[in-house]
Amino acid sequence: MRNLFSWRLPPSNAYFTELWENAIFVFDTNSLLDLYRVSRSTSEDFLRVLEHLQDRIWLPYQVASEFINHREEIIELEAKSFEKVLSGLEEWNNERKNFKHLKKIFNEAGRIVASEIEFLYDEQNAYFSAIDNVEKCFREKVEELYKNHSPLDPKQDYILEKLLSLFEGKVGRPYNRERLFELHKEGAERYSKQIPPGFKDEKEKNDERKYGDFILWKQILDFAKAGSCSIIFVTGEKKEDWWIKKSGEIVSPRWELRREFQEWVKQPFWMYRTQHFLEMAKEQLKIEIKPRSIEETNSIASTEFIERTITSFGDAWKVEWTEEFEQWWITLVQATQDSVNSMVNLLQEKGTNLFFPYSSGIKGSRYSHMRELRVQ
Repeated sequence: MRNLFSWRLPPSNAYFTELWENAIFVFDTNSLLDLYRVSRSTSEDFLRVLEHLQDRIWLPYQVASEFINHREEIIELEAKSFEKVLSGLEEWNNERKNFKHLKKIFNEAGRIVASEIEFLYDEQNAYFSAIDNVEKCFREKVEELYKNHSPLDPKQDYILEKLLSLFEGKVGRPYNRERLFELHKEGAERYSKQIPPGFKDEKEKNDERKYGDFILWKQILDFAKAGSCSIIFVTGEKKEDWWIKKSGEIVSPRWELRREFQEWVKQPFWMYRTQHFLEMAKEQLKIEIKPRSIEETNSIASTEFIERTITSFGDAWKVEWTEEFEQWWITLVQATQDSVNSMVNLLQEKGTNLFFPYSSGIKGSRYSHMRELRVQ
């Protein structure tokens, strides 16, 4: 009975052991493009796993084509994102030095407040120095991230060279025009019945690209059937037309995919998100993989990490330095607690009587409302 319904039952430990010993590892476009969104150390760990498995790796033509076509775009996006961060830091510095706006805030607070704090404007040099030092801390950290990031120049791309070498002779052939036309028709019918994978792309993409995931799936099935081989599919995808989710968390591959593979190929099949693949590779292959690599791969979760960084930085210029902001920064750059605390301490040391909204040194009820002000 287990054999009849293996596609619907949780796999046993023996199932996974057999897969890792014998399966061919297939990768999707996101899992490869994500190598450009992480640090060099993380991408090197991933490539080392591929090198260990080099006799058991394969790429569908659909994946290879998408990777080649989008590689430069991703690299340029990452490079521009770092440039935007550094530019944003300079803008933030200039905005914080805008004493005209600061004076306006206090003048609007009332005559008593304005007159009582007027003498502090003489301390603006110390204020500027504190701002410059904070910007320097941020800038040095961002520049360090830039230096240790995966390639940010398409002409100096060690990832491309390594992948071209590892997958030489291990890429499937493209379908001809007639076959693609047939698959588009089949895909349209499957999508109308919400048969995975790919139906989630139907509304998001209006042209033939919406069938990309389905064509990828067919290429995997054809390859596996021709070689009668089991498959482990590594993907950066997280949509519900690939995965079963509970409470928003990925639980397992869609059982429809497991069933179709079982009926078509009569071999085991499983899928991993990229970060889980690294975790399992460390366990099953006994390969040394740094915890930071797994954490970083998890953090991008197939999103454009630097794009998220830019969005967060955009908001950061307008917020006060709170515990929440400090935690955001730790998460953002995965900085050490000591380096972040040093920046906080710098603000407290240099700016206790200058950063009114953040200062605990302002005493008296007549000034209590000043703590609620925010320098912008």
